[in-house]
Amino acid sequence: MNKYLLLLTFVLPALLSFGQGGLGFDLGFGTSKSGMLAGKYYYDEHNAFSVGFSYQSNHELGKRNSKQAGDTIIGNGHYFYSVDLGYTRIFDDQFSLEGEISTGPKKYYTNFRDNNLSAGGFHVIDKSKFQVGLGALFIYHFNEIFGLYGGYNTIRQATFGLQVRFRQKE
Repeated sequence: MNKYLLLLTFVLPALLSFGQGGLGFDLGFGTSKSGMLAGKYYYDEHNAFSVGFSYQSNHELGKRNSKQAGDTIIGNGHYFYSVDLGYTRIFDDQFSLEGEISTGPKKYYTNFRDNNLSAGGFHVIDKSKFQVGLGALFIYHFNEIFGLYGGYNTIRQATFGLQVRFRQKE
């Protein structure tokens, strides 16, 4: 299954980019210990739309479970995942600016010890809340295909990454 996902992520955009503005993807990380992946559609020379996903894993132990009497608490924290929608304005061959909106749940958990489990314990979700965040990314393009970006999102915090474009000049 994973090899098909990789095929779709990297090969399909290149094949589909012929005859249209083009496709691409962003791969990045945030200082909130989160990863990010977004697909991008370039619908003309100066505009693109993106849909992405962010996920933060923050040391929650094992699988989610339910608490039982006598379980020992060994820590707590939170994690999130979000769907990210963005609009990119391409100013010239080197610079772009992207605005994005991110939505998704933030889950607060408590870790419990269980030496019978391979992870050494499990986690219980204490509460969950829906969050909406805004962000902006500044993109510097090295050439037609590769670029680096940096910016800030109120959910992911400072965000950095690589952009790959399969865009045709019009």
